[in-house]
Amino acid sequence: MTDLARDLVAVPAPRVEDERLLARFDELPAPHPSRSQLACKRALDVALGSVLALLVLPVVAVFAVVAALTLRSSPFFVQWRHGTRGQQLRVVKLRSLPKDFPAYADKALLATRKLPRFGLWMRRHHLDELPQLFEVVTGRMSLVGPRPRMCGGVEPIDPGYDALRRQVNQGCTGLWQISVASDGVATGVPAYDLFYLRHMSLRLDLWIIARTVVYLLGLADPIALDDIPRWVLRRQSLAALVPYPADPVVVADAAS
Repeated sequence: MTDLARDLVAVPAPRVEDERLLARFDELPAPHPSRSQLACKRALDVALGSVLALLVLPVVAVFAVVAALTLRSSPFFVQWRHGTRGQQLRVVKLRSLPKDFPAYADKALLATRKLPRFGLWMRRHHLDELPQLFEVVTGRMSLVGPRPRMCGGVEPIDPGYDALRRQVNQGCTGLWQISVASDGVATGVPAYDLFYLRHMSLRLDLWIIARTVVYLLGLADPIALDDIPRWVLRRQSLAALVPYPADPVVVADAAS
């Protein structure tokens, strides 16, 4: 069994109707959201994203000052991520690690180093990613969507899966970010992205945003797919256009 297949097996089990989505990524056509879906999603991003960006602006300013004093470096840094449809995405983050860390440090490296408490606290609560809200207003990101994958080969991924998830705008939050699997690597747990692509709707986006807020406030536990309420899911969503493969096939290892 490949590493990616083991990760799929380790994911909290999705509903039976979604299991076949995990079979072969390269047999699934790209999602084609309707114009009305895209318009509603963009309207939500502009309206709510603008409000949230204004609300977090003083928080980002305070964190930037603390980060600069704690780490004795510029409080912001830039990462390049894989964006929508092959484009590169410029992501600005609050600095939570010492300056001598590589820009694309993986979690295995982080586990071997002693890190500042403030930086660990920011990373644990994803507060270092607050500046990404400003990318939502500009249209380069969405409030909800697949997590943008790091460049530089840090996150190996199945090419078919990568092509699917990059057909929509990458998101500040999503199902993986609030899931029981978020301690790992998003691209190693495809079930959450594929579930979102199947059931993508304004209703699901609003539920994910609300759940993200209560999760960050410590008022809710991380979710598994079966924790998503049925009323949130819209049957006639864009992924209804995705036919299932007839026979599940073990996913090829991304590194092979």
